[in-house]
Amino acid sequence: MRSITSTDGMATLFLQSGRISISATCMRRRALLDGASMDHVRMPEWQPVIRVNEYGLMLGVDAEGAWSVGHDETDTTAASDTLIALLPLLEQPYTDVQHAVAPHVATAGLPPWSQLLRLALTWTSDHWPTRALTWIEDGCPARELLDTLAWLKDARERAQPLRHRALRLWKAERERTP
Repeated sequence: MRSITSTDGMATLFLQSGRISISATCMRRRALLDGASMDHVRMPEWQPVIRVNEYGLMLGVDAEGAWSVGHDETDTTAASDTLIALLPLLEQPYTDVQHAVAPHVATAGLPPWSQLLRLALTWTSDHWPTRALTWIEDGCPARELLDTLAWLKDARERAQPLRHRALRLWKAERERTP
């Protein structure tokens, strides 16, 4: 999928499979600034934002402006209801994912990053906790994860390098949090 954003940031066009669509976020923002009603504008049922995995699963924004996961507009689920499906996003650099979702945060809010990271940090193998710690190191907010980081830093059944990373991030976040 390719996207082009206007210089004033008021419109984003998406080109996917030869189809062009405009971002629902941008249409809502423009209507609010103009004081216009959105009744005459047909909002896309679902706007894909970023590919989650190689099988075509996407994180997107639905017509109500909520984060959802699916392959297309006929097959979506609220993102917070299917966190396991979002785990492969942790394989991508946090900055790339954040850059892709940033244009939609104004209307949809943040995706359920804290819930996703909590799930990953408590996973039984070390793979997903390692990926989650990398996201936190790369700037993903961890304020809501202090308890989970505290648990991970003390989890004797976990690998020592993983526990040490959790300890370092727990200390840094605790100092940052009032």
